[in-house]
Amino acid sequence: MNIAFKKLRELNPHVDIHSTSNSEFHRYGRIHRQFDTREVINFLTANSQTPEKLSGYITSVPELEDLTKLKKDISQQLYGGMPIQIGACCGHNTCFKAFEYHKGNEVILAATDFVTLLGSYEDIIEINGTFSYDLRNIKAFFVESGSVIELFQSTLHYEPIHVRESDGYLTCIILPYGTNTPLDFSISPTRENNLLTLRNTWLLTSTAFTGESIEITPIDT
Repeated sequence: MNIAFKKLRELNPHVDIHSTSNSEFHRYGRIHRQFDTREVINFLTANSQTPEKLSGYITSVPELEDLTKLKKDISQQLYGGMPIQIGACCGHNTCFKAFEYHKGNEVILAATDFVTLLGSYEDIIEINGTFSYDLRNIKAFFVESGSVIELFQSTLHYEPIHVRESDGYLTCIILPYGTNTPLDFSISPTRENNLLTLRNTWLLTSTAFTGESIEITPIDT
């Protein structure tokens, strides 16, 4: 077992944290080992202390978009040749905040260890246009640095949780082109439309959740 993963589980006995190699992950996504992530990791690590370049979520990062072989390989192998965007999500976070989902899978390249909190679209309950989700259904997974994971479009997800306070989390985010960009159209506020906050992004916020939230203690606290 990865040493950081083992220590994280010991520090957080209140959360059942799984490895992405555990069969529990198969419901939410898959692991890919065929891609060379060294250039991505090198770029994210080199720029992690440059807030104006990497801070929060960035839909498209030019330097990552310019990795033409990686972009072509992922577009062809995972998206059937459809156009994609390569961005980044970097920062610090220790707790669950929200859930989002897209119509199309999301690929995440890990430049640091992190924890991802996942749910399933089928566990969302809708009654008369009001949506709710029981936080007891959340599953926590440890993602090791260097990993490439693909989350299914039915998987609820949001901001990563860092494993080490000193590192924060550094991830490369790949999505269908145009995802998470501002809406340029109006839509009737009915049913699922009420959750649409950005192009191809539906968001569940605190008012939808029942049960206790999750907070994870980093291993270097």
